[in-house]
Formats: sequence, C-alpha cells, structure tokens
Amino acid sequence: MNDIELSVNGQPTKIDGAPEFLCVVHQQDLRVDVPGYIEINSRKTIDCMEKMNQKQWEHISTGELFKTLFNEVFHKDDQNSIPIPQTIEQLNKSDFGVIHIAGMIVLGCEALFEGNTKLFFRTPEDNLHPKAERRVVSMLRMMQNFLSPDKEIEVKVE
Repeated sequence: MNDIELSVNGQPTKIDGAPEFLCVVHQQDLRVDVPGYIEINSRKTIDCMEKMNQKQWEHISTGELFKTLFNEVFHKDDQNSIPIPQTIEQLNKSDFGVIHIAGMIVLGCEALFEGNTKLFFRTPEDNLHPKAERRVVSMLRMMQNFLSPDKEIEVKVE
C-alpha cells in the first residue's frame, strides 16, 4: 500500500492507497484535493468538448479506443443505448452526462498517452443517470489496462 497525500477542506492528510486504483467516497461537505495528480472533473471535460472542432471529433470518435470506452458506459447490453454522436455539434447539444463521458475519455487518454500515471477523477458520476454511473469505474479500468498494461497507474476517483 502507498500513502496518498490528500487535502481535505485545505487540511493535509494521508490515507492508505491501493497500488493501482483507489476510490475515495466522502460526505458531501468535504473538498478533497490530490496534489501531484492530474485532476479530471466535469468542468474540464465539458469545456474540452465544447472547444473541440469537427476534425478533431472525427479523429477521436471513430477510433476503436474511444468507441470501446464510450460503449462501455452507454451501449453495454442496453436496450436504451446511446450512439456516439456523428458531429461535435450533436455531442455538445446532447445530455451533459454524454458530453462528460466523452471528455473523460479524451482527457484521461491524453494524460496517459503523455506518460502521466497519476490521474484523479473528481466525481466522475456527475450528470449521469444511475444506470450509466455504475459503468464508469469499469470504463476507467479499461482505459488504464488498454493504455498502460505494464505500468502501475494510479487512478483516484472521488
């Protein structure tokens, strides 16, 4: 186990952390920050997708990695599945949960492609229906395993 240094409402603290993946669940009135980790949250994910252009979207959304991760949340054995939008405009006019997941995939994969191994996903369930929420951790584990199967990657989920 690794000690993980956190900040809770501005106060430094340490917790025992798993070597690869840790989920931190806390009460509503606590602000948890993880210094030294790249934070991915719904503000960043939605902003990322709103700034994306069509050419970038076509390159990303048609790739097998994106399709596999997106479908893990929205298509998996579900009669009410959500298809990947064809255009960035369609994506950005859709539900915020769909935009958020697309942004999580983009920002998470970019960080891993750049060699960053410490990722902190703050409230990844933001804007999601409970049916989709339950698939997010599975998607994050898939991302971790696909992109760095030989490396120890620390993914924190608040």
